[in-house]
Amino acid sequence: MINSRNKGARFEREVAKAFRAVWPEARRRGGAQADGKGHEPDVDGTPFWVECKRTRNATRGQRMRWLQEAEAARDKHATEWRREVLLVVREDRGPATVHKSAGVWLHTALMTEFLALNWNP
Repeated sequence: MINSRNKGARFEREVAKAFRAVWPEARRRGGAQADGKGHEPDVDGTPFWVECKRTRNATRGQRMRWLQEAEAARDKHATEWRREVLLVVREDRGPATVHKSAGVWLHTALMTEFLALNWNP
């Protein structure tokens, strides 16, 4: 059985490494959520507030909820300019996808496609 904390931390490191191709300062915020309050993004050093989720499967509703939770954490604890939230999700045996909120809509792209755009807010 895979430890879910290790699985999540490994995925955060994978995302940070992939994002460094575009944003060289990208890094995993190790231990930032040890208190369970989610005060920091999972990956920092990008123009986004990056939240990572590694799961067996995720519904559209779960993805929207995770985005809303990350936005609330950002709004409550960010001391800097308000960065747009990106949710990076990878389901078992699937590719990583990037999601961002647009009101009631959820924009989705493969992480490789998102990084190829070299898009900055």
